[in-house]
Amino acid sequence: MGIDQHRQQLTVPVRDDRGEVVLRRQVSTQWDKVRAFLDDLNARAAPMAGYFANVEVCGFNDWLLQHLRARQPVCCQVFLIQPEKQSSHKTDRRDAAGLSEPLWLNRERLLARLPARGLRVVGQPSAEDLFDRRLTSRRVVSSHDLTRTINRIKERDSRDSPKPRPRATRVGIPLLDDLGAYAPQHFAVRGYAVFSDSLPAGAGPFLCQ
Repeated sequence: MGIDQHRQQLTVPVRDDRGEVVLRRQVSTQWDKVRAFLDDLNARAAPMAGYFANVEVCGFNDWLLQHLRARQPVCCQVFLIQPEKQSSHKTDRRDAAGLSEPLWLNRERLLARLPARGLRVVGQPSAEDLFDRRLTSRRVVSSHDLTRTINRIKERDSRDSPKPRPRATRVGIPLLDDLGAYAPQHFAVRGYAVFSDSLPAGAGPFLCQ
């Protein structure tokens, strides 16, 4: 049996010992539909010494591999493979047929418990490895979400904060020796009285406006 796995459905062809496709299905990836299909397949294959399954590696194989292992010994062995050649005319049915055919070609070796030829088998992680991978993946996602939230808060705060006030400009004040050339209201310093011996007679003191 070859299984071409996608998020929405599984494309499954099953071959007999002559290499003929005796069962071809497209099964929804809803777990109850997958369980019903595999239970029916187990019931059919039990009188015929079981079956071998070939699954192409992808990022969400875990749950399907668990369902297949749960049906041992009728499901004799599960292969997780990485195809070496990619067809330029890819369809789900063609890909699934390409996964089931190598198992039929290696049927005698598989029954003799010998390694299959022409299959690039990928090592299947243990339950502990799967847990560690999921934990690492969730940590990375949580870290990205935290960074994104902090940046949004900073952006909102910068947008809502009041605009800075314009800086005060400097105003030149004449020297006390030159105050005699100006009217009294021009050389007052705010909040202080100005006294100087150089002021003209009768010109001071002056209090700031």
